[in-house]
Amino acid sequence: MIERTSGQRVGGAVMALVWFLMLWLSFPGLDDVSSKYASTPEQRDLIRARPLGTLELALVDFNRAVREPTLGPLNALEWPLRVKLNFFLYPNGPYQMDVAEIRVDGALVHRTNDPAYAWKAKHLAMRRLRPVVHSSVRDQSPKSWRGWVRWLGQCAEAELGGSSVEITTQRGPYPGTDLHPVLVYRATAPDWTASRERLK
Repeated sequence: MIERTSGQRVGGAVMALVWFLMLWLSFPGLDDVSSKYASTPEQRDLIRARPLGTLELALVDFNRAVREPTLGPLNALEWPLRVKLNFFLYPNGPYQMDVAEIRVDGALVHRTNDPAYAWKAKHLAMRRLRPVVHSSVRDQSPKSWRGWVRWLGQCAEAELGGSSVEITTQRGPYPGTDLHPVLVYRATAPDWTASRERLK
């Protein structure tokens, strides 16, 4: 039997902590749950009537009562443990940048890498969604932008009570003080059928 050294044991413990943090901070499915979901007795009764509905409610309640309150303090551990991945979306090289702005019913709710307007920022940076966002903003995807815009509209309706969504992409030299509009995507409730217009 090979005896592990103290360094190996410490390394194993650190790796276990890193894996736990990765799972805890980005638990599959829980980040997409709206704060209004299962928030009334009527909604909870409907969910409970589904197959595995009791388990679903238990996970939602656990997420709100236990997991979400810990996310802020645990975020401080992301950098030293190399868990944090800071994606600067829509790169065009060192001298040019693309910026996306999302407006719901005319109100600005998201701007690329702007913490003051960070609605859906975490979701747009997720590994599986990021290529769709990237290609749509840079006009490199002929099909996937429709689903992306429809998803944003449905989220705007569910979370913000919105009835229209508009995504404007802008391009210009770094650091972004002289940007010009390139594309605008629009969709309206209730079907959220997306349209696209090139502005340049």
